[in-house]
Amino acid sequence: MAKKIIVISGAHAGYRRAGVKLNQGRNEFDESWFSAQQLAQLKADEKLSVSEVEDKPDSSTDTSGKLDANPSPTGVTGKSKAKAE
Repeated sequence: MAKKIIVISGAHAGYRRAGVKLNQGRNEFDESWFSAQQLAQLKADEKLSVSEVEDKPDSSTDTSGKLDANPSPTGVTGKSKAKAE
């Protein structure tokens, strides 16, 4: 599974480090975006907080463990149709 690089910038919008223009606040990149040297430059900058996190699959398309909205098979309502005599 690929990793994401999260860079939180406390500097102004447009701040540049390691050849990348950053927004103020949260910036996300694929790990392949940076060389080892660029990543070291980002981590050494006191104005930035850098985290490497596992890239999780989009939860909106993951249906594992979820129940159907209507778990009853068609025509089954839980009511008995048998007539009492």
